[in-house]
Amino acid sequence: VSVTTETIDDARDGEERSVVEVSAPGMTSGEVHSSRPESESQLEARMALELGALELAIKKLGNRDIERFRALAETANSFIDGDRIIDAVKFTEANADFHEFLFRRADNAALIGAYQNLAVVTEMKKVLPGAEWIDPNIATEHLELVDAVAAQDLAKAQEIIRSHAQHGIETMRKAEAE
Repeated sequence: VSVTTETIDDARDGEERSVVEVSAPGMTSGEVHSSRPESESQLEARMALELGALELAIKKLGNRDIERFRALAETANSFIDGDRIIDAVKFTEANADFHEFLFRRADNAALIGAYQNLAVVTEMKKVLPGAEWIDPNIATEHLELVDAVAAQDLAKAQEIIRSHAQHGIETMRKAEAE
C-alpha cells in the first residue's frame, strides 16, 4: 500500500486543500477494481431495485395485472425445461419483460430509469448463448413471485426476489465457466 499526500490550490474557491491518494494492488486513484463478474453486479443491482419496485407496486395491482404478470412468467418459463435453457436469446428477452413488469407498475420514472440503465440483458445475451444449464429454481421462482404478489405477501415476495437473484448469479457463473 502506498499513500501520497499533496497540497493543492482549488481554483474553484481559491482555498488550499490536502489530497490523499491511496493505492494498492487492485486499487488505483481511489478506484476499486473488482474481480467479480459484471453479470453478478448487474443481477445484484437489479435485485435491489426490484425490491423497491415491489414495495411500490404490490398494493396497486389488480386481477388483470396479476394475469399479465403470470403470462409473462409463463412465457419466460417456456424457454426453460427443468435445468436446461431451450433458447437463451428468447429466454433473455422474455425474462427481461417479466422483470420489468413490477418496475412499470410501480409508476416511478426514476426507478424505471434506474432499471433501464442496468445491463442485465446485455450481460445475459453475452453469457447465456451456448450455455445449457439454468438453475431449475428460476422457473419455479417466477411463478412463486406472481403468487406472492397476488396474495400481497410482501415478505414472501422479497424472499423470492432475493433467492431468485442468487440463482441467477449461480446460472451466470456456470455459463461463464463453460
